[in-house]
Amino acid sequence: MFFLEGAFVFSASDIVTASECEFALLRQLDEKLGRAPVLSVEDPMRERAARLGDVHEQNVLQAYRERYGLWAPGRGGGVAEIEQASAMTWQALAAKHAESMAALEGGADVVF
Repeated sequence: MFFLEGAFVFSASDIVTASECEFALLRQLDEKLGRAPVLSVEDPMRERAARLGDVHEQNVLQAYRERYGLWAPGRGGGVAEIEQASAMTWQALAAKHAESMAALEGGADVVF
């Protein structure tokens, strides 16, 4: 979740948090608004899980590349890899959304 030009932008993880515990999402929102102190807890297990999750994500992506190949506009199938937005602006996010939709509509098997 982040604040952008007067509005909050929620991630898929934020939606999961809200479905599991509304208080947790509201607590994060209060932190973003400055209504509550930011909780900072060192958690080596969480940090390790995050690192392992990143490695797992890359391994799965590589397996998809090997299975489906790379997607190209005008050619169905494959893995479309959308680069992260260069800036967190509505314009940049809308452009990435358009790229993702074009890949899906163009028949990509996987959009990453």
